[in-house]
Amino acid sequence: MEIRTTYISDDGTEFDTEEECLEYEAVYKDTSSVVLLDDEKHPLDMSDLAGAFDSCIYIHIVKEQEARLLLDYVESYCGCGLPRNAIEEGHTYVYDDWSGYAENNYWVDLDKKYEDIVAELNEVKEALSKVG
Repeated sequence: MEIRTTYISDDGTEFDTEEECLEYEAVYKDTSSVVLLDDEKHPLDMSDLAGAFDSCIYIHIVKEQEARLLLDYVESYCGCGLPRNAIEEGHTYVYDDWSGYAENNYWVDLDKKYEDIVAELNEVKEALSKVG
């Protein structure tokens, strides 16, 4: 006979030891991995995760791996639609349901959008330099 003890975190991930489980939960509940701003660019209080994520317009990624765990946790337990797929450390995402950039559930990577606009502007300037 074999008796097994399994520790299951709040998000359903299983661990062999309580210590591993608690460490994992501490990581995905680490709110320092993101900075949330409202529509007036004021930082949001993270003590109420559901409320903060529901109110945020901007999400800045401080630590990518930890942020992914936190975003996955918040999305599954609070029902907030958040950036999906690739997120990048140091990038800022804005909620924009009208933009042609809208992908990943209406979250736009502002850093990528900026790069695209600069590239387009440079192409226009190059075309204009040939005109005159």
